[in-house]
Amino acid sequence: MPLISILIPTLLSRQAQFNQLLAVLGPQLTSEVELISILDNRSMKLGEKRNTMMRACRGQYLVHLDDDDLVRPNFIQEIVTAAQSGADVIAYDSAAYLEDAEPFRVRTSLKFENQQAAFGDDGKWIDITRKPWHWCAWRRDVAITAEFGHNNIDQDWSWLGQPVARPGLTELKLDLVLHEYHFNSTKSECQTA
Repeated sequence: MPLISILIPTLLSRQAQFNQLLAVLGPQLTSEVELISILDNRSMKLGEKRNTMMRACRGQYLVHLDDDDLVRPNFIQEIVTAAQSGADVIAYDSAAYLEDAEPFRVRTSLKFENQQAAFGDDGKWIDITRKPWHWCAWRRDVAITAEFGHNNIDQDWSWLGQPVARPGLTELKLDLVLHEYHFNSTKSECQTA
C-alpha cells in the first residue's frame, strides 16, 4: 500500500505543463508514492476528475495537484517524513506566481483564515494565509468525506469548506514552501477544464 497518493487531472491540450510537473516529480517517486492522473479532452469536469481519483487512490495521504503546479525537489520526502505523525492534514506553504509577477507566500494552517490575494502599498502581492488547501497532504479517510463541486471555477473552494469544518482535526504544520502555484489568465483553462 502506498503512503502518499498524488492526484493530477490534466487535458490533452496541457501536456507541456503536465510534463514539466512530471519532470520535477518523477525523480522523487518511490514505492511509497502512488501517482494517479486522468487525461482527457474535456469529457469530464475538473471536480469529477478529482472525485474519481480520490475514490481510486490507495494512499494513506492524498495530495491534489494541478497540471501547471510545480513542487520543490524535497516535496515527497518532506511529506513522507511528516506522514509518520498521523495528523489529519500536513500543512505546508506555497509560492504563488500570479500573472507572472514576483511570487508571494501562501501560508497554510487550520489556525489561519482564508485571505484573498491582494496588493500591498508598493504594488506587489503580499503574503497571505489560508486553511490547508487541496495541494496539502490530507489523510485519505478525511479527504474522501468531501466532494469537489462541478463548477470548474470554484470547485477547490467548495471542497475545502467541507473537511476543515470537521471538529477535532489535527495538523502537522511544516514551515516550508513545498508547492508552487502558477496562474496566468491568458493561459488558464479553468472555465473549461
